[in-house]
Amino acid sequence: TQGVSSAASDVYKRQVFTACRVNNLPITLDEIANLCSLNRNELSKLHRLIKRKLKLKINISSSITFLPKFTKKLALPKNVETEAKEIIRFVEDSEYRQGISPIALLGASIYLACKKTKVRRSQLEIAKTLGTSEVTLRNRAKEINSLVKLL
Repeated sequence: TQGVSSAASDVYKRQVFTACRVNNLPITLDEIANLCSLNRNELSKLHRLIKRKLKLKINISSSITFLPKFTKKLALPKNVETEAKEIIRFVEDSEYRQGISPIALLGASIYLACKKTKVRRSQLEIAKTLGTSEVTLRNRAKEINSLVKLL
């Protein structure tokens, strides 16, 4: 922005993620970091600092918030989205939810929903689209599958 110093501009960019989280917008830390050309770790640190200093109570985003965005990117039919939503709700209502990132849960749920509805999508395709690893996707899918007894 014209007339704003580089340092001030960086601060504004870093506040975007916090604003998205406060308003429960489905955008990931990695997406903001890439869009604003920022270091992911620095962005995360500043987000935590802003939360602490402003005493913001920001709930962990539900994976359901991100579901339509990623099912669209993967060109998945509505029945897969519906099935994934059911899996996410089940996991989020269970004790298992603790410690799982929303994106890892989302990826595993989409993968399991694809398998159940017989829609072919590879672990690699889903993992790349969501910005996670195949290993994370596979591990969460195994854990969730044993929890849900889906397949």
